[in-house]
Amino acid sequence: MTKFTNGEAMPETEIRRWLRLYRGLNELADTCGEMNQDALDRIIEAASFVARDIIDAPATNPSDVADKFRLVAEFVDDKSGSSTHEDAAVANAVASLDAMNVRDRDNAQRNIAEYLASHAAPATEAAE
Repeated sequence: MTKFTNGEAMPETEIRRWLRLYRGLNELADTCGEMNQDALDRIIEAASFVARDIIDAPATNPSDVADKFRLVAEFVDDKSGSSTHEDAAVANAVASLDAMNVRDRDNAQRNIAEYLASHAAPATEAAE
């Protein structure tokens, strides 16, 4: 699925696809009605594996970071109670956000330094 942001096509990230799969598995488990308990357990187990993959996947852009927080929101909103992954999901989402902010700050500082270096007067001109 392609998402459009500011009129430009943005490819769906791996984390976004996994989040969609996680939601689909949970919906299936919630709405399937009467089902063999073993089959239901396997669906829930699959959702747990997908959640773990989302938590462990590196966030490579702001959309990934937001999706990690969306997973946390899924856990908070889960009618069946708290997830065993909830604490790890929160910690990883916050760490991903912090890492993104550090990268953004470092990039901004580098851009400022490059701009200043390219617009600085040569040393000989400044001495005259």
